[in-house]
Amino acid sequence: MPDIKAWCQEHGIPEDDPQKPLKVVSGPRGCKLLLREHVPQEVLQERLKALDLRHQLHSVAQEPAKAMDSPEKVLSYLFLSEFAHTIADIGEDELLADEWALKEMQRLGLFRT
Repeated sequence: MPDIKAWCQEHGIPEDDPQKPLKVVSGPRGCKLLLREHVPQEVLQERLKALDLRHQLHSVAQEPAKAMDSPEKVLSYLFLSEFAHTIADIGEDELLADEWALKEMQRLGLFRT
């Protein structure tokens, strides 16, 4: 889909981010994953920079974005952090969503060397 924000507006779903690369929308019949057709590299870099900035509240010694060394890891992080917002205890808290996504990526073996 070319524009997630426009799709959300058409369907009465709040979304303020015009550059949103993907979004998980949950409803009574389950979840729907919305994917933007083209995501500029700059948008992905902005998301990873934001992850590092938020993570500095926990530790300035770690930069989780450096571990995102493949497109698969970046997309996994973006999906898992979006999916985390559908979990009741996390809601709209970006820090909790990041923490959950990174733990899931670790559990799935995406950070093994």
